Amino acid sequence: MQTIRWLRVILSTVFILLGLVFGTYFYIKEHPPAIVLEESAVDLFKHDRSSEVIALKDFRCLE
Repeated sequence: MQTIRWLRVILSTVFILLGLVFGTYFYIKEHPPAIVLEESAVDLFKHDRSSEVIALKDFRCLE
């Protein structure tokens, strides 16, 4: 009887941990973390493969 009780406890723990792992994985997969930019400047890449550093207060950052 004790063996069955411990087996139920172990299996319940395993399934709870699997649920947490898969739940966390799929949540992160659907909601990727936001990329934090520096507050001072952003690189603006152009079609001719050149880049330009612009301030975040510039209106082009809103495009």
